[in-house]
Amino acid sequence: MIREDIPKLKTQVVYAELDPAYCGFLNQVCKHDGAWHLYFLSYDSPPPPECIPDDASEFCQPSAENGPMASTSNSQIAEMMKLPYYWVQEVGPDGIDGRLTPQTDDDWFHRLHENAEME
Repeated sequence: MIREDIPKLKTQVVYAELDPAYCGFLNQVCKHDGAWHLYFLSYDSPPPPECIPDDASEFCQPSAENGPMASTSNSQIAEMMKLPYYWVQEVGPDGIDGRLTPQTDDDWFHRLHENAEME
């Protein structure tokens, strides 16, 4: 892929960072496999909620939208592809860390602006 193709590709995908913390820090094979495990497990769960980091506090504020996962509707994924955001699996405003389990019914995704520094 050439650098000039990246903006075109961004209009065709939703970028999401997954963090399967249940794998342990050094288990890279589990972390690599975690992406497809999370994706396929999410078919049987409602879409994970989305929240927006609040600069005024340490908490993320629920947005009433869904985060990206297999159970998120195709129409919502299509809308997300048009937005200048990316999503990161993180601790939710309820304090629950869904990254510690392979199922997705406890996950939250933080919506971040693409111009913000990606980790």
